Formats: sequence, C-alpha cells, structure tokens
Amino acid sequence: MKISEVMSLTGLTKKALNYYEDNGLISPSVSQENNYRDYSEKDVELLTQIATLRRFGLSVKEIKSALESPEALLQVMTEYTSKLARQISEMKKCETVLSSCVNNLKNDKTDIKKVTEEMNVLSKAIEMSEKEREGFMISELERIFPGIYGRVISLCLSSFLTESIDSKEKEEAWMNLVKVLDNIPNLTIPDELRHNIDIDEEEWKIVQSKIAENLKNDNYIEEREAKSINEMMLLDLSEEQQRGFERFCTYIISDGNIEIIGKTLEAVDNCLSILSLKYKQSKEAQLKNDEEFQKKYEEEGFGVEPSVPLTIVHKEAMNFIGVHYTKYISKKDFPKFVREVYDRTLKISNIVEKGKIYGFAGVDSLGKDIVPQSIFSFVFAVQVLDIKTVPNDMISFTMPKHEYIFYKHVGNMNDLQRSINEVFMYDLKGNNYEMDLLPSFNIFSSDISDGCESSEVEIYFPVSRIVDNIEQ
Repeated sequence: MKISEVMSLTGLTKKALNYYEDNGLISPSVSQENNYRDYSEKDVELLTQIATLRRFGLSVKEIKSALESPEALLQVMTEYTSKLARQISEMKKCETVLSSCVNNLKNDKTDIKKVTEEMNVLSKAIEMSEKEREGFMISELERIFPGIYGRVISLCLSSFLTESIDSKEKEEAWMNLVKVLDNIPNLTIPDELRHNIDIDEEEWKIVQSKIAENLKNDNYIEEREAKSINEMMLLDLSEEQQRGFERFCTYIISDGNIEIIGKTLEAVDNCLSILSLKYKQSKEAQLKNDEEFQKKYEEEGFGVEPSVPLTIVHKEAMNFIGVHYTKYISKKDFPKFVREVYDRTLKISNIVEKGKIYGFAGVDSLGKDIVPQSIFSFVFAVQVLDIKTVPNDMISFTMPKHEYIFYKHVGNMNDLQRSINEVFMYDLKGNNYEMDLLPSFNIFSSDISDGCESSEVEIYFPVSRIVDNIEQ
C-alpha cells in the first residue's frame, strides 16, 4: 500500500509515518529500486491504533508500552475516562445554571440579583471550559507531528496559536497550516541525540508549561500595545528551565535546521495571520517599526552618521580573563553581571585598566575550545597584560589585532539596543568596510548602577577593509 493511501486511511501526516517507522513502531517493506515504502495491512492496523492512542495524549514511549501491555493500556483508558467524566460534569453544571437562569427570567417576580449571581457562576464555568480548549492547536500539532519537529513548531508558534477554531476561514487556514508543515523538509537530528529524544520528554514538558504560563500572564491584547514578534518570543525562564530549553535546542542547531525552520515560518505566515489575532497585530507592529526605521534612514540620507559620531578604530591584540555565562541575560541586567565579574577579578594583578569590564557577543566565534557551543552565551571579562594564571572557574582568550566601528552609548541600559541599532546606520560599504566575524564587544564601567540614566557604554563592532580586486 502506498504512503498516500495510508495517509488517507489513518489521517496521519507523512512526517508522522516517517517518525513511527524511525522509532520501530512499524516496519514497511522498502523497494530497492526507488526506495518507496510498501505498507502492509498490519502496518495500517498498527498505525490506526497509534493514531488513536495519540489522541489520548500518549507519548511514543508510552504508546510502545501500551501496545505491548494490556495493563498499561488499561491505565491509560482509565485516566482518560476520568478526564472525560470531569469535562462532562463541568458541562452539566453549565447546563444546570443556564436552565435555572432561563426559568427565573420567565418568572415575572425574577430576582435580578439572583440571576446575575447565577450568570456569574455560569460565566466562570464557561471560562474554565474555554481555557481547556485554548491550547488545542498547539497540542494537536504535537500529536500529528510527533517527535522533535512537532515540539519545535509548537515552541515557535505557541505564542500565537491560543485561539479556538471558530469560523470556516479559520478551519481552512488550519488545514492549510497542517498541509504546509507536512511538506516542509525534515529536520536533521544527529544520531547521538536520537535516543535521548524520548528521555527528554519530561524536560520538554517543563519548558512547555512555563511558556504556557507566560502566555496566560501576557496582557498584550488588553493593553492594545503593539509588541514586535521578537519581543514576544522572549521567555522568562529560571536557570534550571533555561538548561532544559538549551538541551532541547541542541536538537535543532545541526547544519541546515535553522534555515528549514526559518522557511517554515515564512510559509505559514498567511495561515497564522488568520488563526491568530495576536500574530496579525504583532506582524503589523513589526512592519510599522520597520517602516519608521526606513523613513528615518531615508530622511537622514544614506550614509549619514547617526546622532553620536561613529569612527573606525584599531585595536592591538588583547588578552582577557573572564566568566562565561550560559543563560539568557537581558540588557537591563548587564550592570548586575558587570559588578559580579568585577568583584571576582579583584585579585587579578595584571589588569590593563581597572574598573573596565568587557562584555562579548558572538562568542561562539572565539572557538569551541574556549567557549563551548551554547544557545545562551555571554562573556564578561577584564583585559590583562598577559595570561599567566587563570582562576578555575574562569576562561582566558586572546583577541587578535583588528579594526572596529566605535560608538559610545550614553543613557540607560534599556536603550542600549537602540544605540546598537544606530551602528547599522553607518554606511560601511561606502566607506570601504564590511562587517567581520569576530565577536563584537561593549566596555562597561565597573561602577555601573541599575536604572542609571547616564550610563556610558563603549560599543565595538569588528570590521574589515574591502580590498578591490582590479583586473590587471
């Protein structure tokens, strides 16, 4: 039986079929001539069972156990029956309250206060019921796209797919979304990580629950304040949750995966605009911000330097000793980490300029032997005359001599990103330069304070002079 027939019979996606085969739940025969799969009736029977169990919320690991053990299946059915019973009970409560309100309204001597009290109870009951359905699209994506692909998609879209499918237009958009996702190329997962995917199921659930919690606390719609898509993707995670999130991200940093995810998000843009008011509004806000930036850019003239003059400076080779943080740090929290690193480096005797702390971005280009690959990666360090002894909990490295765009930020830390953005107003190409791959860095004063409105931060972006290749 061909894959298209199996998809039609079972309602499963191509990615789901491939995933269940990779995990040993089915074993279709493979043609040596064209590598096509031929599914047997037994395969279809198993896939139907798997699809049914997935609807009960089982992971692939749990499905394997359920298919092999009647006792495990009995436990799953018992738990799901209890869940349904609770839902039915809630709906009956809604029906009872609503019937009571209707009867009271038919009575000429209706007590309005009593009716409103009953309606309040009904409102809360309905709200509870709606909350149970608000995560439908995300949970459904994880069900129909099992494994790491479904989790990546749900992570990327969880900020937006929180509404119910309550119109024909949304129904069509949802079907198109699933169709597009099923035809995107598969992510490449390194062999050494494949056996850990199910083991990390619990870690993923913890991260996912935190994301859901963040969304519930998101008052975006109520405020009517447009946040950009990038701002909405920031996660307020604890250090432990960040480690779990980082572990999850190790599955998607293989070559080509980031590009696939980027193209996936582009492909589902129209569907998301229909399925999510939040996505539509944030997209409009992003476009507005881009237009305002472009307008400012054009008004000031291409190549005109921003409000604070930019210059190209040369730096000789520099030696550093510092601390590598593998967790997300917002710019407003930089002062705290600057002071912490300063205190930890007080005993270092050969610091070049005391009171100056360097903060590095793009640290992966320092090399994996110095800074291990990490999703969250920040280095705060002091410049030293030479590297002799390095404290056990610190790292050391040397930056080669190089040229940088130099810019000084004056203001509070919340506006630091705005100053960094102004660097890109500089006409590099027109001045015969281009950005380089070395890490950029900022220089902070060790006495920087939280919320200070007049903080000074030196910003350096690595550049290389363009050498014209003239034909002789």
